[in-house]
Amino acid sequence: MNTVPTDIELKALAYDNLVQIEQSQANLKLINQEIQQRKAALLINENNTMEEEKIVTEEIESTETASEASPEANPEAEVAKEDEETAE
Repeated sequence: MNTVPTDIELKALAYDNLVQIEQSQANLKLINQEIQQRKAALLINENNTMEEEKIVTEEIESTETASEASPEANPEAEVAKEDEETAE
């Protein structure tokens, strides 16, 4: 036998649904905050990685520049220098 819900039952059902909706909204707000925090952390991590790559590249370039200036890197220049000294 189907009974028609009373006004009180309908109001109670509407209230229960409203509570569920409010809880869902609160959950979505927390999820969005978590997403924003993770995005910020990823951006920071990405920036740090890019900075680290820049530092490593600069170190490699400075090492290459230093090795080009040293006689060990260019033994022919050292031999030419010795020949000049011997010729004098």
